[in-house]
Amino acid sequence: ALSQNNIIEQFAGDILVLLNADVLPVDEYYIQKMVAPFYLNKNLGITSSRIMPMEAETFFERVVNFSVHMKEDMIKNMNNGDNIYACHGRGRAFSRIFLKQFTWNYTISEDAYSYLMCKKLGFGFAYVRDAGLLYRSPQNLKDHMMQSIRFLKGQRDLAEHTSSLMVAQEHKIPLRIILASLIAYFFKNPFLFTIYIAILTSAKILSLGGKRASINWEISSSTKTLIK
Repeated sequence: ALSQNNIIEQFAGDILVLLNADVLPVDEYYIQKMVAPFYLNKNLGITSSRIMPMEAETFFERVVNFSVHMKEDMIKNMNNGDNIYACHGRGRAFSRIFLKQFTWNYTISEDAYSYLMCKKLGFGFAYVRDAGLLYRSPQNLKDHMMQSIRFLKGQRDLAEHTSSLMVAQEHKIPLRIILASLIAYFFKNPFLFTIYIAILTSAKILSLGGKRASINWEISSSTKTLIK
């Protein structure tokens, strides 16, 4: 996140597109799709990509991918995609007018922080579902737990850098959406569903203890190989 502040300082264009190193655009029109909403809404601050996991190579990765599709269903149904869960650090675009008022803080969840500040400063956000990015899900339990615990601890860290009330409100998923997705995906594959719920529960318990998460974190190595 702090390196991204250096990018902002050097940025001199109208729209800045930031991508993680371990992603692949679905097609050659990715940038065009990401910047198009800015010409329709002059008050837009951020657009975010739809993240799409690559085909699983391990059983554990298959479980994680199953959960990703379940979460995607929730995200798209929450305020038409205008929510904190849709603001993914893997691929975003920022307007110049927003970046003139924004820099990253020493927060763990830099993607969620950018969304919260976008809203706080009065700018709009757009989830561009047809601008897809391929990425590799964690292929083992260790890497997945590392990511999940960091995400869960990051929510508490955000409250210290912004507003605890705002963080709680933005992360709250309507009960009807949760129940609809849980029921649909349980019947889609009860086995994968049960395994994922057990993993998620474990991550939430583990996130309550231990040291506070740091802005410097260990890399999940199994997520880095996109193509063999």
